[in-house]
Amino acid sequence: MTALNNTNPIQIGTNLAGIADWSTQFPFLDAFKSSRPWITQGNGVWNTKEYDELNLDENDWIKSLPSAENPSADYTYVGTLLFRDTGGNYPGGNYVVLYDGEGTLEYGFDGKIDQTASAPGRDVINVTPSNGGIHLKITETDPNGTGNYIRNIRVVPEKYENNYESVIFNPDFVEKTDDYSVLRFMDWMATNNSQQSEWSARTKVENPTYAGSGVPVEIMVELANQTGVDPWFTMPHQATNEYITNFAQIVQKNLDPNLNVYVEFSNEVWNGQFQQASWAIEQGKKEWSDSGTSDYTKGRDWYSKRTTEITQIWDSVFDADKNRVIGVMAAQAANPWTASRALEYAWSSDQKSHADYGIDAIAIAPYFGNYLGSPTNAAEVESWTKDSDGGLNKLFQEITQGGVLSNGVEGGALKQAYDWTANYIDLAKQQGLDLIAYEGGQHLVGHLGVEDNKAITNLFIAANRDPRMGDIYREYFTKWNELGGGVFANFSDIGKPSKWGSWGNLESLYQQSSPKYDALLDLIGDSNLGTGNPGNGDDSIDNDPNLITFSSILESYGGDKQDKNAQVTISEDNRTLQIEGNGWKKLGIDYSITPDTLLEFEFQSNVEGEIQGIGFDTDDSLSRDQLFKLSGTQNWGINSFDDYVTSSGWQSYQIRVGDYLSGEMNYLTFANDHDVSNPTASSQFRNIRLYEDPLEVALTLNQTPDTYTLKSYGGDQQDKNAQVTISEDNRTLQIEGNGWKKLGIDYSITPDTLLEFEFQSNVEGEIQGIGFDTDDSLSRDQLFKLSGTQNWGINSFDDYVTSSGWQSYQIRVGDYLSGEMNYLTFANDHDVSNPTASSQFRNIRLYEIPVGVADTVSGEMDILSSTNNQELFNFSAANELANTTVL
Repeated sequence: MTALNNTNPIQIGTNLAGIADWSTQFPFLDAFKSSRPWITQGNGVWNTKEYDELNLDENDWIKSLPSAENPSADYTYVGTLLFRDTGGNYPGGNYVVLYDGEGTLEYGFDGKIDQTASAPGRDVINVTPSNGGIHLKITETDPNGTGNYIRNIRVVPEKYENNYESVIFNPDFVEKTDDYSVLRFMDWMATNNSQQSEWSARTKVENPTYAGSGVPVEIMVELANQTGVDPWFTMPHQATNEYITNFAQIVQKNLDPNLNVYVEFSNEVWNGQFQQASWAIEQGKKEWSDSGTSDYTKGRDWYSKRTTEITQIWDSVFDADKNRVIGVMAAQAANPWTASRALEYAWSSDQKSHADYGIDAIAIAPYFGNYLGSPTNAAEVESWTKDSDGGLNKLFQEITQGGVLSNGVEGGALKQAYDWTANYIDLAKQQGLDLIAYEGGQHLVGHLGVEDNKAITNLFIAANRDPRMGDIYREYFTKWNELGGGVFANFSDIGKPSKWGSWGNLESLYQQSSPKYDALLDLIGDSNLGTGNPGNGDDSIDNDPNLITFSSILESYGGDKQDKNAQVTISEDNRTLQIEGNGWKKLGIDYSITPDTLLEFEFQSNVEGEIQGIGFDTDDSLSRDQLFKLSGTQNWGINSFDDYVTSSGWQSYQIRVGDYLSGEMNYLTFANDHDVSNPTASSQFRNIRLYEDPLEVALTLNQTPDTYTLKSYGGDQQDKNAQVTISEDNRTLQIEGNGWKKLGIDYSITPDTLLEFEFQSNVEGEIQGIGFDTDDSLSRDQLFKLSGTQNWGINSFDDYVTSSGWQSYQIRVGDYLSGEMNYLTFANDHDVSNPTASSQFRNIRLYEIPVGVADTVSGEMDILSSTNNQELFNFSAANELANTTVL
């Protein structure tokens, strides 16, 4: 083993939320791996609770069902649930259900079978997401009595049918995971209260589901390899030495040799709420029955002994590579004795060094705010919820400063966590070990009955969604690093908030931004962790002549009947405006709007009002046809961009103003309308840019170079909040958000017309593709769909796997279309709140080549020189565009 060193930048890892049908993590392409364990059903009873009576094979597949006449069984079929209670926030469309064996599967809730597309062994179900999820039932199995029962059920989005076995993981999940420093698999291994002991009874890859029993080691190692992130395993407390050895051997054999592995014995063996704590005490009492120490001390000693036995097994398995194994001695953050006692190795008469015992680091969980959910403080915390802001100001003051709660901690919750950390840093230095965090972050959750207090639960959930929580996370993790802490496995990655806590940085895999997640993004300093929101710390924007700042005088707008008791705050750098309460404001600009005028900005709101938006005007009278509504309960304004989800963090907008307005405008206007008693609406605008962007691109078609204009396609109901980017070498077009674009080409399609291009996408939308058209109306029979959840367009080429990199396409257009076409079209459709879909097209060639000859064209498309490829579309800007982004 090897000792760790505290390094910069901050090393942030994460715990992964457990596998369950109700989880919003959606990690696997095969959704059945997250399905609920078998439910015995029949005779109008949802769950007859006869799981122990099931006739299962060695991999837990159903071998037979009882006959209807069997008096000893109440159930007649078995069922399971997928995507249950996820709020319908999972991809819909067609799924294929693959299975081996004979029998009958039936579907309910969100899944409806397509009988015409289905065949034995392969059902196609049409899925319309809702909170109900998919109900899958086995109503008949092995009907001929040959032992060929239904097994190996897989439920996969149709587009992944051909590669789900090799890809395994949902690309969106990998993209949200692959820039952490470590992945702690505690919940994936179902560590708490685990019953696993013998290797033969472990979860296997072939098992129907990993929910409840844990994820196989082979799958966890594969995720570490695919993401390039160090794994952290928590070995079951009853696991035998054979179990530990075999587990370690699989890791040693299959883990990327560039990765290290963290090894911990179980989870929080000091914590009496888990069975592993009482187990350790019982083992300690058996081993040292004559000792004069307390039972709890015996438990700590046995934990210490078993930890060193496990780490030494791992060292032995890794042998010459044992420096890759990081042995963890975990302890209670509030009680350093739990660590110092374990590190005394009081159970051993042959004292060795920490390295000889295989111990490299002390691990704690320095959560903050736990005491806020205690019964002692419940009445006072609940009283805060009656404040106009729901109690948030007092809550955050208690966290950051203390002094609000009568029975609070001096200095507040953060100071308590910092003090714990500082004490452990001293201990770690004394022991010559590093200090790392196995868990941590906010701990706002009721306990010992307070979890049932709805007012307090709602306050805690709101606090996790508040931007101030993001600021706290930035301070908290930075302070950990400054004090000398090493890698920190935040708890946790993705999960819905409830009375049991708001643990997830994101509430769903498909949520793109949140205060906690954005803070971790900033700290990690790598935007590849997710598609989050751009920060406001880009110094290059300071000299941008198109940037609108709030250094000028901000005036009241709409008169005192509209601009009432609003509180206005402007950031120190003059880039951010915040309006709270009930107010309308205007900023003098004097700008002439043309068809090429583009408005860019970022917006966020933590409290929804009635009308929240940005617009233009020439006087002081409110104009509903000149304000772009972004959020609010009232139907007023231009609604094309009314898709903001309250408390979802900063969202970026790009509005082609000329599609809605024209002529001279004197003011840029801001609305935060909330005509109620005690208005609390909040709107923030930042990084506002207003400029001309003709979106002119150069291309060479049929050996004739010219300049064309990339235009909106499908009208403002289709081409919404899209951001267009052109690469520096002029060959790549990128569309992000929700947009459709067209490029005038005037081309006659014949049977010999061939379209070649490359495509990639890192975020899946609903419809992503390329096509042709003669007008501005979307035509599903003229667009070649490449990716997306919606069944729309020509589907012959709909096989792109999100985040799989650039893929080459060669389409004989004449097999599908013919005649004169006026436009080459590009689709990046994502009709959701906060659209984040991304499509990139490059190296596009449109030319004539006879059938047969095309088969010899190089799949790699040798188009490095546009002079040798006159049909290559060259996305070259005719002018230096103000918003052109270099890819």
